[in-house]
Amino acid sequence: MPITAIRVERGLFKYDIIDYHAILGLPIGAKVDVARKQFLRITRILYPDIRKIADPEEQRLADALLSKLVNPAYENLCKGKERRQEHILILNQMRARLAAEGGSLAVESDAAKELMVARGPLEQAYFKLMRPITAELYERMHQVPDRIATISELNLVYMTRKPAHLNAASSRTPQNLDSGIGINGNKQAAVATESQANKRRASSPMEPCRRRAQGYLETKNYVLAIRELREALEVDKHDSSCHALLGIAYLGQKSFGMARVHIRKAIASDPNNPQAKVAQQMIDQLVDRQKQTIQQPLPPSSTNVDTDSKGSKRSFLGGLFGNGK
Repeated sequence: MPITAIRVERGLFKYDIIDYHAILGLPIGAKVDVARKQFLRITRILYPDIRKIADPEEQRLADALLSKLVNPAYENLCKGKERRQEHILILNQMRARLAAEGGSLAVESDAAKELMVARGPLEQAYFKLMRPITAELYERMHQVPDRIATISELNLVYMTRKPAHLNAASSRTPQNLDSGIGINGNKQAAVATESQANKRRASSPMEPCRRRAQGYLETKNYVLAIRELREALEVDKHDSSCHALLGIAYLGQKSFGMARVHIRKAIASDPNNPQAKVAQQMIDQLVDRQKQTIQQPLPPSSTNVDTDSKGSKRSFLGGLFGNGK
């Protein structure tokens, strides 16, 4: 198969619809947070400097799969509500068209044929048939397009047999379907040495999560920052930057115990990480302030916030993200 032309010609792809769910090994309408976690797991298999693929041809294929299929799937399912809704709308239109045309679907895989005649709860049969395919989806690079095509055939049969319109907001994903996608030990990979971690940090597939989390920290939206960082840590529980930013987020929530835990993990993982150093400095400053407060009680009219020379309040997190305004 030419590296530059990854062809998937079964399932929804046969109707000129790119099946982003099949690319990520997901059932139709899987929730955004599930899709994001799946994307992060897949990128740990495919991403340069992180993947454990030795064969040069498979490396080139991994690059093509990542850039031509996986990244676009993430963009359309996770990055914007409008894109996601538009994709679901296209699927519903295709579903209506097929229903109007009547006739049986032309599918090749045994799994899709079995789903076409399955009795009983449709979703239960759908998830059961999909699970073993998604479990090994990205194990062997040359088999990935065929597996994506098989999942897309399952998606096609499911959406045409489903009695109601597809609705991304109400869709669910069965337990364990999103937790085992062809990693074969990568999820449990040993922590890299400090020099290797420094070398690949800039190209880490978790960098988008860190950027989004930092944006939330800048606007003091600590809840969303914590959610982003916890999802990233499910992929690599030793990431120093994620632990550092998570510690800072907990400082913003005044959860000092949790902040200490994650800042210590950040320093232990990479003592030279700049964000870890800043986080450690912030918690050290907090401890110093608490000591000063105990030693020199403030007068009744005073408050426990810093003021600048003009007497205006200054954000505790301003030192990391600007002036706090």
